[in-house]
Amino acid sequence: MSTARRWLLVALGITLCVPAFSWGQPPGPPNGGEGDRPEPPLKRKILEKYDKNGDGQLNLEERAAIRKDVEEGRLQLPPGARAWLEGRGPGPGGPPRLDPALKQRILQKYDANGDGRLNAEEKAAILKDLVERRLELPPGLREWWEGRAGQPSSPRKQFLSKYDKDGDGQLSLEERAEIRKDIEDGRLAAPPWLVAWWEGREPPRGPQPAGPPRALPENVIVERDVEYGRAGDRPLKLDLMLPRDPGDKPLPAIVFIHGGGWRAGDKSGGLGRLMRFARSGQYVCASVGYRLSGEAIWSAQIYDCKAAIRFLKANAQKYHLDPERIGVWGSSAGGHLVSLLGTSGDVKELEGDCGSPDQSSRVHCVVDFCGPSDFTAIADAPGEAPNAVAALLGGPIAEKKEAAAAASPVTYVSADDPPFLIVHGTEDRTVPLAQAETFDAALKKAGVESIFVKIAGGGHGFGGPEVDARVAAFFDKYLRGQDVQVSDAPIQAGPAR
Repeated sequence: MSTARRWLLVALGITLCVPAFSWGQPPGPPNGGEGDRPEPPLKRKILEKYDKNGDGQLNLEERAAIRKDVEEGRLQLPPGARAWLEGRGPGPGGPPRLDPALKQRILQKYDANGDGRLNAEEKAAILKDLVERRLELPPGLREWWEGRAGQPSSPRKQFLSKYDKDGDGQLSLEERAEIRKDIEDGRLAAPPWLVAWWEGREPPRGPQPAGPPRALPENVIVERDVEYGRAGDRPLKLDLMLPRDPGDKPLPAIVFIHGGGWRAGDKSGGLGRLMRFARSGQYVCASVGYRLSGEAIWSAQIYDCKAAIRFLKANAQKYHLDPERIGVWGSSAGGHLVSLLGTSGDVKELEGDCGSPDQSSRVHCVVDFCGPSDFTAIADAPGEAPNAVAALLGGPIAEKKEAAAAASPVTYVSADDPPFLIVHGTEDRTVPLAQAETFDAALKKAGVESIFVKIAGGGHGFGGPEVDARVAAFFDKYLRGQDVQVSDAPIQAGPAR
């Protein structure tokens, strides 16, 4: 994760809230230093050349044109202005810099699907918590956000004046949806370099940890938006990653289901995690999209996931996969859904009717990253988990006890369940560690093989070479029949991704 992308986590929640690339507030030091200010003649020159619609402001496309001309040497800017444009300095009236530890904690909390990027829902969640003061910030940044650090006006107040329609100081679901739409449609503006970072169009600066390749390997074919079923008129889709030369024998399959609190995230988040398996030529991989809780409440999500498994089995010959060797992997809400796939293979009430009814939805093994397993025990947990579960179930857990139990993987544990690899951070503040401990104990009591790996000091989101190695060994053992050991020794937390 580059410095740029970690800075994005707060920049998108803060920088987005103030006018971007405003010549009235030229780039300069965040604490009131003079910096290098564009002279009025330069301002006029730039507006004359780049303000195509003549509104006296610069939209995203016009800013991108400026950036391109700066990079190619056609436009000269003062050093301070260029530094800001290129992402090497704070923006106008920008916040103090964050220490790496805080950046990591923010990433762990808000990168719900663990893909190292932020979708519109995750960005909106940061903004919501900033407005409602649930995101703890160091004093210098808090003062900036609240309007006590010398800037002309409070970014928080500017933001609330636009989106808090009922004036209650909070952001309702409708108001948050408007934020998300404005982010997606480009109306919630940001400097060009910030847009480039979160859209993945700018190579990171400095050393990078291992991550998904930017270019598709030559031996992998990606098929996007494959329809695997329908919920009424609504198509349900998945992305496939297929070896270009799969060989003569059908291959095992790994299916990833994204997280996001059942209300955010999308299937694109799984492609980076699956790439190394597809690239090996030893697996067919799929990343599944499903209906989120804002569109449909429970049990729509598990209906969709089971339909995806059935679709893959029904099309096993087409995609050169072995229908009896399908493993599933998910993180957070995705961890819950794959766990339920593992324990409810024989539960007809959870099958739904979204497609391929002649196939079984049973899976061969399960990798659960920090997923909740018992909704009945999560009502009093700190953080957002109870609210996310309530949104999923269609009401508070206390009023939906029967539905909470029916949606819990632990409810269906039986001796014929497939092997599990459960990985959970000991300092997870979103899904308590007790959820994993309870689930692991229930599986073992039923005689199911369960490998429980604790990430010492890890929060709700983790990664690193050792975690990757355990996952690879688990799939090799249970999908490819390799004689390998999968250790349950704790792993020390590393950088979040």
